[in-house]
Amino acid sequence: MSRALLLAALTVFVVFQTQLFFAHDHPSRFRDFDGVNYLVSAETGERNPAHGPGYPTAIRMVSAMGLDTYSAAKLVSRAAAAIMLVCLWVVFKTTVGPGVAGMATLLVSVCPLFIQRGHEIMSDALASALLWVALALAVTPTTKRWTATA
Repeated sequence: MSRALLLAALTVFVVFQTQLFFAHDHPSRFRDFDGVNYLVSAETGERNPAHGPGYPTAIRMVSAMGLDTYSAAKLVSRAAAAIMLVCLWVVFKTTVGPGVAGMATLLVSVCPLFIQRGHEIMSDALASALLWVALALAVTPTTKRWTATA
């Protein structure tokens, strides 16, 4: 049942984000205040001292597949948010059980703030996804015990 809820959460996420991808057809200073600066950094390769290089680099990598930088930025944010959902499910499944993991993931997928942050051309979704990847790796049991070597 937990995997079914994860699949439901991802389906809901994809449906919402696909609609928003086409509705959010151009960047605006109102919605994407810092995002416009990320697009400039991605297009020119210049570093903005107020922003880290990760998000513009990811945009540049995706746009190398033939997308314009704005579409690439939207895709990077959506992919990061989807990764975050999967990692959230892994962390919860490992720590509190599969039932709670499935319900938590489904609830997050319909949370208005999560939907909004997942479609903005901002670095928030990518940063959050990286955090959740680290958490998922930290709590996932391994067959070999981690040991420090001198």
